[in-house]
Amino acid sequence: MRYLWVVLDPELNVKAVVPMRPDGGDRVELLDLLGALPPVPFYAGVDMHAPVIILPDVLEQDLCRQLIQAYDRHGGEVSGFMREVNGKTVGVYDDAHKRRRDYQIDDPQLQQALQRCVQARVAPAIRKAHCFEATRMERYIVGC
Repeated sequence: MRYLWVVLDPELNVKAVVPMRPDGGDRVELLDLLGALPPVPFYAGVDMHAPVIILPDVLEQDLCRQLIQAYDRHGGEVSGFMREVNGKTVGVYDDAHKRRRDYQIDDPQLQQALQRCVQARVAPAIRKAHCFEATRMERYIVGC
Protein backbone atom coordinates (compact mmCIF):
# COMPACT_ATOMS: atom_id res chain seq x y z
CA MET A 1 0.00 0.00 0.00
CA ARG A 2 1.29 3.50 -0.88
CA TYR A 3 0.55 6.54 1.22
CA LEU A 4 0.57 9.98 -0.35
CA TRP A 5 -0.65 13.53 -0.01
CA VAL A 6 -2.98 14.84 -2.71
CA VAL A 7 -3.33 18.63 -2.97
CA LEU A 8 -6.60 19.80 -4.53
CA ASP A 9 -7.78 23.25 -5.56
CA PRO A 10 -11.29 24.46 -4.66
CA GLU A 11 -12.62 22.96 -7.91
CA LEU A 12 -11.20 19.58 -6.81
CA ASN A 13 -8.53 19.56 -9.52
CA VAL A 14 -5.34 17.77 -8.48
CA LYS A 15 -2.56 20.34 -8.04
CA ALA A 16 0.12 18.01 -6.68
CA VAL A 17 0.75 14.49 -5.43
CA VAL A 18 3.46 14.04 -2.80
CA PRO A 19 4.40 10.48 -1.79
CA MET A 20 4.96 10.01 1.93
CA ARG A 21 8.55 9.17 2.86
CA PRO A 22 9.91 7.45 5.96
CA ASP A 23 12.31 10.36 6.64
CA GLY A 24 9.41 12.86 6.87
CA GLY A 25 10.74 14.88 3.93
CA ASP A 26 7.29 14.69 2.39
CA ARG A 27 5.98 17.03 5.09
CA VAL A 28 8.58 19.66 4.33
CA GLU A 29 7.85 19.37 0.60
CA LEU A 30 4.10 19.56 1.28
CA LEU A 31 4.40 22.62 3.52
CA ASP A 32 6.60 24.36 0.93
CA LEU A 33 4.08 23.52 -1.77
CA LEU A 34 1.12 24.75 0.30
CA GLY A 35 3.00 27.91 1.26
CA ALA A 36 3.58 28.73 -2.39
CA LEU A 37 -0.12 28.44 -3.30
CA PRO A 38 -2.18 31.63 -3.59
CA PRO A 39 -4.89 32.29 -1.00
CA VAL A 40 -8.04 30.29 -1.76
CA PRO A 41 -10.06 33.27 -3.09
CA PHE A 42 -7.26 33.86 -5.64
CA TYR A 43 -6.58 30.23 -6.54
CA ALA A 44 -7.47 30.84 -10.20
CA GLY A 45 -5.15 33.83 -10.49
CA VAL A 46 -7.93 36.38 -10.01
CA ASP A 47 -10.26 37.27 -7.17
CA MET A 48 -13.02 34.67 -7.41
CA HIS A 49 -16.73 35.46 -7.68
CA ALA A 50 -19.65 34.13 -5.70
CA PRO A 51 -20.16 30.38 -6.08
CA VAL A 52 -22.06 30.43 -9.34
CA ILE A 53 -21.45 28.49 -12.52
CA ILE A 54 -19.99 30.65 -15.31
CA LEU A 55 -19.98 28.96 -18.71
CA PRO A 56 -18.58 30.89 -21.66
CA ASP A 57 -19.54 30.02 -25.22
CA VAL A 58 -22.55 27.85 -24.45
CA LEU A 59 -24.27 28.93 -27.68
CA GLU A 60 -22.54 29.06 -31.05
CA GLN A 61 -22.40 32.49 -32.70
CA ASP A 62 -24.73 31.39 -35.50
CA LEU A 63 -27.35 30.24 -32.99
CA CYS A 64 -27.01 33.55 -31.11
CA ARG A 65 -27.64 35.40 -34.38
CA GLN A 66 -30.75 33.30 -35.02
CA LEU A 67 -32.08 34.07 -31.53
CA ILE A 68 -31.42 37.79 -31.92
CA GLN A 69 -33.09 37.81 -35.34
CA ALA A 70 -36.13 35.98 -33.95
CA TYR A 71 -36.40 38.52 -31.12
CA ASP A 72 -36.04 41.42 -33.58
CA ARG A 73 -38.73 39.89 -35.85
CA HIS A 74 -41.27 39.12 -33.14
CA GLY A 75 -40.34 41.56 -30.37
CA GLY A 76 -40.81 40.68 -26.76
CA GLU A 77 -43.60 40.81 -24.23
CA VAL A 78 -43.31 42.33 -20.76
CA SER A 79 -42.43 39.38 -18.56
CA GLY A 80 -43.00 40.59 -15.00
CA PHE A 81 -42.26 38.36 -12.02
CA MET A 82 -44.07 36.33 -9.37
CA ARG A 83 -44.99 37.67 -5.93
CA GLU A 84 -47.15 36.46 -3.07
CA VAL A 85 -50.25 38.62 -2.70
CA ASN A 86 -52.93 37.76 -0.12
CA GLY A 87 -51.52 34.25 0.28
CA LYS A 88 -51.44 33.50 -3.47
CA THR A 89 -48.55 33.61 -5.94
CA VAL A 90 -49.48 35.96 -8.76
CA GLY A 91 -47.77 37.57 -11.74
CA VAL A 92 -46.80 41.20 -11.11
CA TYR A 93 -45.46 43.97 -13.36
CA ASP A 94 -43.36 46.63 -11.65
CA ASP A 95 -40.75 48.56 -13.67
CA ALA A 96 -39.13 49.73 -10.43
CA HIS A 97 -38.33 46.08 -9.60
CA LYS A 98 -37.80 44.45 -13.01
CA ARG A 99 -38.07 45.69 -16.55
CA ARG A 100 -37.61 43.05 -19.22
CA ARG A 101 -39.25 41.93 -22.43
CA ASP A 102 -39.11 38.22 -23.28
CA TYR A 103 -39.64 36.49 -26.61
CA GLN A 104 -41.12 32.99 -26.22
CA ILE A 105 -39.36 30.66 -28.68
CA ASP A 106 -41.99 28.50 -30.38
CA ASP A 107 -39.89 27.19 -33.30
CA PRO A 108 -39.24 23.44 -32.62
CA GLN A 109 -35.95 23.48 -34.59
CA LEU A 110 -34.65 26.41 -32.53
CA GLN A 111 -35.75 24.67 -29.35
CA GLN A 112 -33.89 21.50 -30.40
CA ALA A 113 -30.74 23.50 -31.16
CA LEU A 114 -30.93 25.05 -27.68
CA GLN A 115 -31.50 21.63 -26.12
CA ARG A 116 -28.37 20.28 -27.82
CA CYS A 117 -26.25 23.15 -26.49
CA VAL A 118 -27.64 22.82 -22.97
CA GLN A 119 -27.23 19.04 -22.93
CA ALA A 120 -23.66 19.28 -24.21
CA ARG A 121 -22.41 22.24 -22.19
CA VAL A 122 -24.71 23.21 -19.32
CA ALA A 123 -25.98 19.86 -18.01
CA PRO A 124 -22.46 18.46 -17.38
CA ALA A 125 -21.53 21.59 -15.39
CA ILE A 126 -24.70 21.30 -13.31
CA ARG A 127 -23.97 17.61 -12.72
CA LYS A 128 -20.38 18.40 -11.64
CA ALA A 129 -21.27 21.32 -9.39
CA HIS A 130 -24.50 20.07 -7.84
CA CYS A 131 -24.51 16.26 -8.34
CA PHE A 132 -27.89 16.74 -10.01
CA GLU A 133 -29.07 15.38 -13.34
CA ALA A 134 -31.06 18.13 -15.10
CA THR A 135 -33.66 16.45 -17.30
CA ARG A 136 -36.03 19.24 -18.35
CA MET A 137 -36.05 22.78 -19.67
CA GLU A 138 -38.86 24.88 -18.26
CA ARG A 139 -39.20 27.32 -21.14
CA TYR A 140 -37.41 28.71 -24.14
CA ILE A 141 -37.10 32.49 -24.13
CA VAL A 142 -34.87 35.31 -25.29
CA GLY A 143 -34.88 37.95 -22.54
CA CYS A 144 -34.06 41.56 -23.27
